[in-house]
Amino acid sequence: GSYTRIVFADTPHFPQSHRGVWFIADWMRKALYLYRPEWRGALNVPKGGRYEEFVIGGKSLFRPTDIAMGPDGALWVLGWGRDYGGTFDENGCQTNEGRVYRIVAKDRPLVQWKRPDKPHAQWSSDELLNDLGSWIPAWQINARDELVRRGKASVEPLMQALKKPASVAQETWAAW
Repeated sequence: GSYTRIVFADTPHFPQSHRGVWFIADWMRKALYLYRPEWRGALNVPKGGRYEEFVIGGKSLFRPTDIAMGPDGALWVLGWGRDYGGTFDENGCQTNEGRVYRIVAKDRPLVQWKRPDKPHAQWSSDELLNDLGSWIPAWQINARDELVRRGKASVEPLMQALKKPASVAQETWAAW
């Protein structure tokens, strides 16, 4: 196929069966795949030896070009129809359009984030560590940058977080 984006999903919106997994978008095959990681020594392989089909477009215009986890925990999928990118007629008018899909877990509440409404420099260590474990890359980066800016004052909170991390993401970023 032609993978266009891979995103790690660990949001509490999805059931446990769909957390700690990778979603892989494939434009050519009109599909989203699920990769359940499993370690075999130092090698990370898909559990059961293969990816699982998650969304298959069939005859529809589903052709994912990008995916991301939203702050509400939903999986957002962007895509084009038959053609990759914009196509235009002789008058310069676009003849196709992109699409946005939002995938949510049935009968599960979306995430209600309560984020501090203040500059990162005023956040507590716990608030920063919470965002460090987020599934939103920009939030992870902002928290990481503030912890680095604080220097040695961040060492103890990070060491405590490593003893009992809230998520794989928090553990990864705290170790970094």
